[in-house]
Amino acid sequence: MPLPDLIHLEAVLKRFRRLRDLTQRDVEERTGVPGSQLSGYENGRYLPQLPRLWKLLDAYGVDLDDLERSLRERAEQDRWTWPS
Repeated sequence: MPLPDLIHLEAVLKRFRRLRDLTQRDVEERTGVPGSQLSGYENGRYLPQLPRLWKLLDAYGVDLDDLERSLRERAEQDRWTWPS
């Protein structure tokens, strides 16, 4: 099965953070990822490198399966929201 598109990574990362009721500052303190970079990830300006992504997923208490499932769900939502 092909990997899901990362186009929705920003929304998924923001959703994971909010589900844990964490602020960007909380995440910065837990991971060492600067808030400005976290903001950039959540706004889709750039993608985190893998070591940073692992730190973020760990801080949110999710694994790669959770990430893949969430990316697929988000893509499916968009498919139904924006029919072609």
